[in-house]
Amino acid sequence: MKGGKRYKEKVSRELLLSHYIPKVNDTENSSKETKAEETSKGDKSEDKKEKDSEKVEEKEEDVSDQHKVEAATRIQAAFRGHHARKSMKETDTSKQQTETNKSESEPTKEELQQEFRADDKELCDAATKIQASFRGHMSRKEQAASALVKSAGEIVENAASKIEKKHNIF
Repeated sequence: MKGGKRYKEKVSRELLLSHYIPKVNDTENSSKETKAEETSKGDKSEDKKEKDSEKVEEKEEDVSDQHKVEAATRIQAAFRGHHARKSMKETDTSKQQTETNKSESEPTKEELQQEFRADDKELCDAATKIQASFRGHMSRKEQAASALVKSAGEIVENAASKIEKKHNIF
């Protein structure tokens, strides 16, 4: 684009100079002929000017299209780099999380036995209370489930008896 304007000015200048410089002839007939030639050349030079200006415009369009393609490529490359860096960062953080999860996992049976001694009376009483409350919770949960099953069975029986009465089946 920088050289396009200069090139256009240079071509315009050359065309103007070649068009307006008259040719000197000695006879009048030749001067009439030259005038006719100049007008026909003027038409040709105008056509040439138009063609040259069209070529220049096409070149400028090609250059601008090329710049657009290059800019789009740069944008795409920048985004791909950003995306790659982001995914690498995510994989690094997920690796760190898995490492911390391994260290925070449940202790083994041996570790628990080392930490808590069986002869500690308070610890045994606390464990017994926890176990008792959990067993109570589980029994209440089972009773609620059996009550639901029982009530569902009764509802089905009632519905069946109503249908039988309505249709006098049995």
